[in-house]
Amino acid sequence: MDVSKKTVESLNKLCGALYLEYPKDSYKPEAKQSIMSRIKPNDIKEGSDYVELYGKYHWLYRQVLSLLRKELSLEFLKDRELDEELWHLTCEIILLRPSFSNFNAVKKRIRQFTFDIVKPIIEYEVLIPILYIDVRDKIIQIGDSIIKSFDETKLIEWGITKESGSPYTFQRFLNKSCFIIREKGNNEHLACNRAREKAYFLMKLLQVALTSSRVLHDVELLYKLGSEVAIREVNQPDNVGFDWIRGFTPIRREIDDKLESDVNSFFEKVSSTIFDGDPDLKKSFRTAITWIGRSVEEEDLDIKIIYLSTALESILTSRSDDKKGETIAYRMLLLNTYLEDSFVHPSRVLYIYELRSEIVHGSKLAVSTMDDYLTMRHIARATIENAILAIKKMGVNRKSDFHNLLDKNEKAVELVLNWLREQGDSRSNTIGDYMEKKCVKKLNVVHCS
Repeated sequence: MDVSKKTVESLNKLCGALYLEYPKDSYKPEAKQSIMSRIKPNDIKEGSDYVELYGKYHWLYRQVLSLLRKELSLEFLKDRELDEELWHLTCEIILLRPSFSNFNAVKKRIRQFTFDIVKPIIEYEVLIPILYIDVRDKIIQIGDSIIKSFDETKLIEWGITKESGSPYTFQRFLNKSCFIIREKGNNEHLACNRAREKAYFLMKLLQVALTSSRVLHDVELLYKLGSEVAIREVNQPDNVGFDWIRGFTPIRREIDDKLESDVNSFFEKVSSTIFDGDPDLKKSFRTAITWIGRSVEEEDLDIKIIYLSTALESILTSRSDDKKGETIAYRMLLLNTYLEDSFVHPSRVLYIYELRSEIVHGSKLAVSTMDDYLTMRHIARATIENAILAIKKMGVNRKSDFHNLLDKNEKAVELVLNWLREQGDSRSNTIGDYMEKKCVKKLNVVHCS
């Protein structure tokens, strides 16, 4: 199985830029381009020890890596291993450029690259206990999956014995009603995770179906998936494996000296505004903090992203801002530029906010990743700290005044707009276009595009 057409096109775009443009280009520190400098692979003797990717080349590399990571045929590779494979190809194009007679030769190398790194897709069968329900001797068909109860005999027939897994494994499945779900892939852990996601939806589907009965109360429909699942290959059913997740339950943690220092540092930055500030600002920041706290409590990554996006809206947007994602991205840039602080790439911010919109407006589910959540949580917390610091420096006491001073900071607006135009990706251009509409016309700034 090869990789998708979209991923190949992205690979062609990256390698085309590296082959045709990179040799004539150079890193421009004054443009504040993103940059990645890494040591070259050991088996490539040509060139210097370190290779740099900057600006659009770095952006294209990250884009390709993200697409490769989503390929089912590559999920057996760890993140580090996949990154090393792409880095090797990148260094080949840059350092061994004379060995490629033309771009068609580069495309041929790309085809070989995709052929070499993939592995066949395996069809699995995953057994997932569903707690607090007993289907007895019934077999419930839901789509291409079923729910059935497993006594000792049926468990042994499936391949789970008292000697399987941990000392508690057999009991986790014994006399439980279980989903049997088909899933494809070549990484058992990830296949189990996808099967869990499917089982979670099927459990919700079952709950909704049972609400048609008037004799059931909601407390009788609070089903949960078991913490341990079993997996076997359809074509080799005798080889059974197990996958376990801890679940989203609290873990007791003592506050040590480092954590105490972190807490006190945050309190010192925000307390005057959160507790004693102007009512308008206090309300906005308390709302943002509440939404961040709710995101921590929530298990579902999609809902975490929704809550964190709402927290950022509380600080960086108002009702008059018709494009909330673009507004959050450009005002975060203006805020951090005003404070001369570092920032997460605004295209990343807009991408995550777009996930929020897709979830809220009902077009997608289960699209957010842990990396998306951790990135957005960092942005939300840092925005609270930076916004309070900027508001104190500005001497304002209303959120609208804070927004206006950011939007009318001519030096920062010009600097940010020029930087966005140099990025070259579609989201940076979208943010720049909206920022131009909101800020530049107010200032009558002539800006170099």
